[in-house]
Amino acid sequence: MFVTSTKKARGRVAATLVALLVCLAVPAGASAAAGKRSAAAPADAPRAHRVDVNTAGVEELQTLPRIGPALARRIVEYRRKAGPFRRVEDLLAVRGIGPKLLERLRGKIAIGRGPASPGEGTPR
Repeated sequence: MFVTSTKKARGRVAATLVALLVCLAVPAGASAAAGKRSAAAPADAPRAHRVDVNTAGVEELQTLPRIGPALARRIVEYRRKAGPFRRVEDLLAVRGIGPKLLERLRGKIAIGRGPASPGEGTPR
Protein backbone atom coordinates (compact mmCIF):
# COMPACT_ATOMS: atom_id res chain seq x y z
CA MET A 1 0.00 0.00 0.00
CA PHE A 2 2.86 2.37 0.83
CA VAL A 3 4.40 1.83 -2.61
CA THR A 4 1.14 2.62 -4.40
CA SER A 5 0.57 5.89 -2.53
CA THR A 6 4.19 6.95 -3.20
CA LYS A 7 3.71 6.35 -6.93
CA LYS A 8 0.49 8.39 -6.88
CA ALA A 9 2.21 11.22 -5.01
CA ARG A 10 5.10 11.23 -7.48
CA GLY A 11 2.61 11.34 -10.35
CA ARG A 12 0.83 14.32 -8.79
CA VAL A 13 4.12 16.12 -8.17
CA ALA A 14 5.21 15.49 -11.76
CA ALA A 15 1.88 16.73 -13.13
CA THR A 16 2.10 19.85 -10.97
CA LEU A 17 5.65 20.56 -12.14
CA VAL A 18 4.65 20.16 -15.78
CA ALA A 19 1.71 22.53 -15.31
CA LEU A 20 3.98 25.06 -13.59
CA LEU A 21 6.57 24.87 -16.36
CA VAL A 22 3.88 25.40 -19.00
CA CYS A 23 2.58 28.46 -17.14
CA LEU A 24 6.08 29.91 -16.87
CA ALA A 25 6.93 29.21 -20.51
CA VAL A 26 3.83 30.91 -21.98
CA PRO A 27 3.84 34.72 -21.60
CA ALA A 28 0.74 36.31 -20.10
CA GLY A 29 -2.02 36.69 -22.67
CA ALA A 30 -0.17 34.68 -25.30
CA SER A 31 -2.44 31.66 -25.10
CA ALA A 32 -5.59 33.70 -25.81
CA ALA A 33 -4.04 35.71 -28.64
CA ALA A 34 -1.51 33.24 -29.98
CA GLY A 35 -0.29 34.49 -33.32
CA LYS A 36 -2.78 37.36 -33.46
CA ARG A 37 -2.02 41.08 -33.47
CA SER A 38 -3.27 43.13 -30.57
CA ALA A 39 -6.43 45.09 -31.30
CA ALA A 40 -4.79 48.10 -29.62
CA ALA A 41 -1.99 48.24 -32.20
CA PRO A 42 -3.19 47.39 -35.70
CA ALA A 43 -0.59 47.16 -38.45
CA ASP A 44 -1.80 50.35 -40.12
CA ALA A 45 -1.78 52.43 -36.90
CA PRO A 46 0.33 55.62 -37.01
CA ARG A 47 3.58 55.70 -35.06
CA ALA A 48 3.53 57.18 -31.62
CA HIS A 49 3.75 60.96 -31.55
CA ARG A 50 7.33 62.21 -31.52
CA VAL A 51 8.37 65.64 -30.37
CA ASP A 52 10.31 67.58 -33.01
CA VAL A 53 13.14 69.18 -31.05
CA ASN A 54 13.67 71.75 -33.81
CA THR A 55 10.17 73.22 -33.56
CA ALA A 56 8.95 72.33 -30.06
CA GLY A 57 8.58 75.03 -27.47
CA VAL A 58 9.41 74.76 -23.78
CA GLU A 59 6.00 73.31 -22.86
CA GLU A 60 6.06 70.59 -25.51
CA LEU A 61 9.64 69.61 -24.65
CA GLN A 62 8.52 69.10 -21.04
CA THR A 63 6.24 66.26 -22.18
CA LEU A 64 9.39 64.20 -22.74
CA PRO A 65 10.69 62.00 -19.91
CA ARG A 66 13.22 63.66 -17.57
CA ILE A 67 12.88 67.05 -19.32
CA GLY A 68 11.85 69.74 -16.87
CA PRO A 69 11.42 73.48 -17.40
CA ALA A 70 15.11 74.36 -17.00
CA LEU A 71 16.37 71.72 -19.44
CA ALA A 72 13.60 72.55 -21.93
CA ARG A 73 14.67 76.22 -21.83
CA ARG A 74 18.31 75.20 -22.40
CA ILE A 75 17.31 73.13 -25.45
CA VAL A 76 15.37 76.06 -26.93
CA GLU A 77 18.18 78.52 -26.12
CA TYR A 78 20.83 76.24 -27.63
CA ARG A 79 18.71 75.83 -30.77
CA ARG A 80 18.22 79.61 -30.98
CA LYS A 81 21.97 80.26 -30.81
CA ALA A 82 23.35 77.31 -32.78
CA GLY A 83 20.55 76.66 -35.26
CA PRO A 84 18.49 73.52 -35.75
CA PHE A 85 19.68 70.13 -34.60
CA ARG A 86 20.80 68.00 -37.54
CA ARG A 87 20.88 64.65 -35.75
CA VAL A 88 19.75 63.24 -32.40
CA GLU A 89 23.33 63.11 -31.09
CA ASP A 90 23.57 66.91 -31.39
CA LEU A 91 21.46 67.12 -28.22
CA LEU A 92 24.53 65.96 -26.28
CA ALA A 93 25.85 69.52 -26.68
CA VAL A 94 23.03 70.81 -24.43
CA ARG A 95 24.11 70.97 -20.79
CA GLY A 96 22.13 68.38 -18.85
CA ILE A 97 21.71 65.86 -21.65
CA GLY A 98 24.08 62.92 -21.43
CA PRO A 99 24.24 59.54 -23.15
CA LYS A 100 21.73 57.87 -20.80
CA LEU A 101 19.08 60.55 -21.20
CA LEU A 102 19.66 60.67 -24.94
CA GLU A 103 18.96 56.92 -25.16
CA ARG A 104 15.71 57.39 -23.21
CA LEU A 105 14.65 60.12 -25.63
CA ARG A 106 15.58 58.38 -28.91
CA GLY A 107 12.19 56.87 -29.73
CA LYS A 108 10.29 59.91 -28.51
CA ILE A 109 11.94 62.72 -30.47
CA ALA A 110 12.22 63.69 -34.10
CA ILE A 111 14.71 65.90 -35.90
CA GLY A 112 12.74 68.03 -38.35
CA ARG A 113 14.13 70.62 -40.70
CA GLY A 114 13.64 73.40 -38.19
CA PRO A 115 13.59 77.11 -38.90
CA ALA A 116 15.55 78.53 -41.84
CA SER A 117 17.87 80.56 -39.62
CA PRO A 118 18.83 80.49 -35.93
CA GLY A 119 16.20 82.17 -33.80
CA GLU A 120 13.48 82.09 -36.46
CA GLY A 121 10.28 80.39 -35.32
CA THR A 122 11.49 79.53 -31.82
CA PRO A 123 9.14 80.47 -28.99
CA ARG A 124 10.49 82.78 -26.35
